[in-house]
Amino acid sequence: LYLASGAKQMASEGNWFFMKIGGQPWLEKPPLPHWLVIASATLLGGFNETTCRLPSVLAGVGLVLIMAGLAARFYGEDAGRIAGALQCTLGYSVTYARLAEEDMLLALLVAAAFAVFVQLQSIGNGQSEQRNRLWSTSFWFLIGLTSLVKGPLFGTVLVLSPCVVWLLWQRRRLGWQRLWSPVGIVVALFLMVSWPVLVMLREPTAINWWIGQIFRRAAG
Repeated sequence: LYLASGAKQMASEGNWFFMKIGGQPWLEKPPLPHWLVIASATLLGGFNETTCRLPSVLAGVGLVLIMAGLAARFYGEDAGRIAGALQCTLGYSVTYARLAEEDMLLALLVAAAFAVFVQLQSIGNGQSEQRNRLWSTSFWFLIGLTSLVKGPLFGTVLVLSPCVVWLLWQRRRLGWQRLWSPVGIVVALFLMVSWPVLVMLREPTAINWWIGQIFRRAAG
């Protein structure tokens, strides 16, 4: 409800960075999911149940394809088909791919970042050195996008934690070098801080609310 209502009000007011529900500021989450709902509604004829849920549906389909592709890369095409079918039947996938919420979009971006990391590090397959720069930039860009879905650091930690552990375990300098992308890192940092900075310039007390949310969730 909050995503659909916030997106509709955002579109009607043309205020693309500061979400409202019922005329009141709602700044818990960044605006990327709202933008996608607005795009869906614009392309398909208005705000309704279908257009508001469609971004989550497409994200769910994308997640299935990524998981199938990763399994096929490591274990063959049959395993890929089974992994894709399993992903389709997981309770959370079935539930959140049908909801107008941001969770499935975040799952897609995190899985996509892992898939890019696997390709970047040549895990399970060979890779041309000429494509490293593109993959490393894409990796950081996806991390930056997660910050526009669930807020700064949340998606970043989800992605970087296992990747850094893998690099430390492998003890390969080349792995760290492949991850290095000044352009990608700058883009990720920009995407990570731009929306919070814009919000704090307008609503300075928002940071206290965000910190409170983080501690409440961690304590729970």
